[in-house]
Amino acid sequence: MGCAIRKVRVISRLLIRARAALGHQETRRRAADDERRQAKRNSLADKLKFEAKALADLKIKRAKIDGERRTAEADLGPVRYLATSIGADDQNVIRWFIPVVAVLPDPAAVLLLLAATPSKAAQQPRPGGPARNSA
Repeated sequence: MGCAIRKVRVISRLLIRARAALGHQETRRRAADDERRQAKRNSLADKLKFEAKALADLKIKRAKIDGERRTAEADLGPVRYLATSIGADDQNVIRWFIPVVAVLPDPAAVLLLLAATPSKAAQQPRPGGPARNSA
């Protein structure tokens, strides 16, 4: 019986060592799993930062384009008013409006040019009056 007890003790020690070895392996496996999970979290966090930056850039571009669109709409306001008042579409009004504005001179500019240009009657001397010196 003494021999059996020794064998049981030896087997118990071997079991304890085996469990300890398995526990170390399990701990190492868990640590490796934790490292993999952490690396994956870090990778996802980096991707999230990158995508958030890209989204912010796109929002900035969208705001810029919206501002330009509003400016263009404000510039086309008179043309749309004219188109609505004559019952035509915007494109036809723009097609005719630009050449008309380009061809018709500014009336005030024409009046200023006429006022600045001396007439022939003003340049000729008056009969019976002193001659004007043109210096």
